[in-house]
Amino acid sequence: LIFIIIGCTSSKNITKKEVKKEIKIIVFSGVNTQNDIFLNYPSSVLKINNQLQLIADTRNNRIRQIKDNKILNFAGSGQDENIDGKYQSASFQNPESMIIDSKKNIYVSVNYHQIRKIDSLGNVSMFAGKKYRGTIDGPADGEIKSAKETAYFPLISSLKINKKDIIYVAAGNLIRKITTDGLVTTIAGHNESGDKIGTAKDALFYQISDIALNEEGDIFVVDQANRKIKLIKKEGIVSEFIPKGVMEWPASIAINNKQEVIVFDSSQKKLYKFDAKGKLLNVFSSEKLYNEDFAHHVKITVDEKDNVIIPSQNYIITIAPDNEVTQIGEKDGTHRNGNANSATYQMPYDGVFDKNGNLFVVDKGNNLIRKISRNGIVSTYAGSGLYGSKDGKNTDSEFEYPNAITIDSIGKIFVLDGDWKNAKIRIVDLEGNTNTFIDT
Repeated sequence: LIFIIIGCTSSKNITKKEVKKEIKIIVFSGVNTQNDIFLNYPSSVLKINNQLQLIADTRNNRIRQIKDNKILNFAGSGQDENIDGKYQSASFQNPESMIIDSKKNIYVSVNYHQIRKIDSLGNVSMFAGKKYRGTIDGPADGEIKSAKETAYFPLISSLKINKKDIIYVAAGNLIRKITTDGLVTTIAGHNESGDKIGTAKDALFYQISDIALNEEGDIFVVDQANRKIKLIKKEGIVSEFIPKGVMEWPASIAINNKQEVIVFDSSQKKLYKFDAKGKLLNVFSSEKLYNEDFAHHVKITVDEKDNVIIPSQNYIITIAPDNEVTQIGEKDGTHRNGNANSATYQMPYDGVFDKNGNLFVVDKGNNLIRKISRNGIVSTYAGSGLYGSKDGKNTDSEFEYPNAITIDSIGKIFVLDGDWKNAKIRIVDLEGNTNTFIDT
């Protein structure tokens, strides 16, 4: 009895140790480092100096940089939202057009309606524009002066800046101006679309895709849906610079050191060169241009040596004055196959295992069905990567942002494909051939 009492008493003095179980999350497949970089429909390139170029990597929601022929990260975490911060701790939602002022502040258009600022120390903040308010019609402060924080920019397509740090914004069918004191005014166009020249106040445009400034302060306007280039003289008179019929779908414009006007046609994938009076001097295309796709708001840049720089789906393409073409980037970097640890995806949404341990993944952003074999090899199982609803063999088929996947006992895969207006169930057989199973 004494022994038992002593034993019980001594047990009260023992401190019980808590055992914490650590749970470590690892990457099963896909790159997990910012040093392995691929481009995803970049929109524009900003030349800072001879050593540094910045890239608006639109669908990756980042600002990249080219340095020593390498693509590195400059700013943005990759999150699809706008968060203030410093360099890579900040985020950009679909960055597109970029400019830099005399104080080395960088301005980036985001989410089609706002402009963010990266100061010389790397601090990122919202500079101008309010969020999309639901409509681009009505009294969208197009005729009145507004503070830059409350001004509305319908569908920003281009930013340009002059030597006095005055910013010009192409937005929808308007050209707006932001002065250094933060005041926003409309200098040409109206909310409604049209095709009218004359005074800047009365002029009408239809889907402005880009603008450029010459040394005299004139503004060249890519009036895209009208398939024209228009010129706004500094006196405020709008005229036709290049008439309809010369180009199929002009997308972007730049002016070189000779004051020649360079226009990129993103449909024909050709570069047009005009003199200062609008005379056609040259038309250039190449296999490398023809085989690439381009962002909707693609911008061309001309550097100090008159090299033309064009961002494409995968590359930064440079065309020298002698027409030599060079590329920086990686083909199909968004859906790189091979070893599971180095493979890349774009919005993987769902996955399912077959009875042999192979994993099939819905790669929504790439419109593909990917296969990860049990030994860690990634391949494209179905889909060409193009957006569409085409049945066919293996990589000849097309998907429309597939969302979900399941598998039956035989191994046939069923895919929920399309958006809410065009939903379908697609079936992929054991050979990777795709057919429509249920069309709603």
